[in-house]
Amino acid sequence: MSRRPSRRGRGKQKKQVKLPPPAVIEIETLESHGDGAGVGPDGKRVYVPSTLPGDVVEVEFVAMRGDSYAARAQSFANQVHRRQPDCDVFDLCGGCQLQHVPEDDYKSWKSNNVKTALARQGLEPEIRPLEMTPLASRRRSTFTAKKTQRGVLIGYNGAQSNQIIDINHCPRLIDPLNRLIGPLRSLTEGLLPANGGARFALTQSTGHSIDLMIETDIDLSLARLEMLSAFAHDHHISRITRKSSDNLIEPIIELKPVKVPLSGIEVPLPADSFLQPSLEGEQVLTDLVLQASSGCQHVIDLYAGIGTFSVPLAGIAKSVLAVDGALHQIAALKAAINRNVKLVNITTETRDLQRNAMMASELNQADLVVFDPPRAGAKEQAFEISQSDVPRVISVSCNPATMARDLRALVEGGYEIEYVTPVDQFPMSYHVEAVAVLGRP
Repeated sequence: MSRRPSRRGRGKQKKQVKLPPPAVIEIETLESHGDGAGVGPDGKRVYVPSTLPGDVVEVEFVAMRGDSYAARAQSFANQVHRRQPDCDVFDLCGGCQLQHVPEDDYKSWKSNNVKTALARQGLEPEIRPLEMTPLASRRRSTFTAKKTQRGVLIGYNGAQSNQIIDINHCPRLIDPLNRLIGPLRSLTEGLLPANGGARFALTQSTGHSIDLMIETDIDLSLARLEMLSAFAHDHHISRITRKSSDNLIEPIIELKPVKVPLSGIEVPLPADSFLQPSLEGEQVLTDLVLQASSGCQHVIDLYAGIGTFSVPLAGIAKSVLAVDGALHQIAALKAAINRNVKLVNITTETRDLQRNAMMASELNQADLVVFDPPRAGAKEQAFEISQSDVPRVISVSCNPATMARDLRALVEGGYEIEYVTPVDQFPMSYHVEAVAVLGRP
C-alpha cells in the first residue's frame, strides 16, 4: 500500500544562490578573522583566505557570506611579500590563519583588532604594546580522529568544514603533546569501530603530567578499558576520562592526581576544566593583573575558575573572594585552600554570574574587582560593576568585541580606562586577548 508523503515540517525551500563566475580582485584589507578582503565586480565584499592587502588574485566564489562572498584564491597576478608559513597544512587547516603575515604587520594587526573593537564603542584608550607568547607553547589541544577504510585520520578540522586535516605534528604545540599524535593514531585503530570517530583533548598540567579526555559515545567494553589502561601506563598519562555527547564525565583511570602550579602552589585540575592555553600566556596575564593590583587589599575575582588570578592575588591582598559558576572548579580551589596556609585569605562562592550577577552593593566591599568572563562577555555583571563604588577594575578578555561592550558600560558608569594591553596567547591565529585597567577619577 502506497502512502502519500507528508508535507509537514518542510517549510520553504531555500532559494539557490547563483554565484558569480571567477574574477580578478585586489585585496584591500586584512579582516578580523584573518581573511583578505576586496570588492568584487558587482560591488560586494569578497573574503579570501591566505591573502594580503596589495595582492591581485583570481578567485573562485564558493559561498555567500551574509551580503558578501567567500572565495578561494586560484592564482595571483600580483603577490606582496609574505612570511613563509611554518606548517605544512597552513592552506587547509582551520587553526592558524596568519602564518603568511609579515611579523611587523602581524603585531600591528593584532593590536589594531583590539583598538578597532574599542573604537566601535566610542572608546580610545591608551593601547600598550602587544605581549607575545612563543610559537610552540600550546599546552592543551583537541584532536579529531576517525577510523576509515584507508586508515586513521587524526588532526584538526579544515577551514570552515568538518573535513579532518591529517597531521603528524603541529608547530603550535609543546613537544609532549606532539609526541602523542602517533600513539593516539594507533590507539584509535584499536579503540574505535569502523567509521567510528572521537575527539582527544590533551592537557599538560605540570611537569610531564598529561591529562587525556576522550569525547565519544562508544561502548567501553572490558577490552577497550584494558587498552586505555595500557595506553596510560605506556605513555605516562596521569588521567584518562570519557566525555559523552550529553556532557557526562566518566573516569577511566587515574595514575596520579592532576594538578597545576599557580604561583608555586599546586591546585587540583578537575576533568573538563578551563586552563589558559599556554604557561607563558598565563604568566603574562597574571603579571599584568598583579601589576595593576598594587596597593589593593580586598579583591573580588569574578569568573575565577580554579584560581588562576585568585591564588597569585592572595599573595598581595588581605582578602580575595573567588566566584565562579562551575562547582567542580570552585571545589578544586577550596581543596587547595584547605591544604595550604598561604591561601587562608581566599574565600569562595559558587554562583552563575551570567544569570545571577553580583550586585553593586555586594561589590562595594572590595577595592578591586577582576573579571575574566567567557567569550560572550559579562554584560549584566559589567553593568553592576559600573553602578558600584569599587575604585579599581581589571577586565581580562579573549574577545575584543564583547570586552569593548562591557568596558563601554563601565565608562558610562563613571570609570576611566587607564590602558589596555593586547596579549597574543594564540600565535598565528586571529584570536587576541586583552587586559584593561580602569579606575574611578
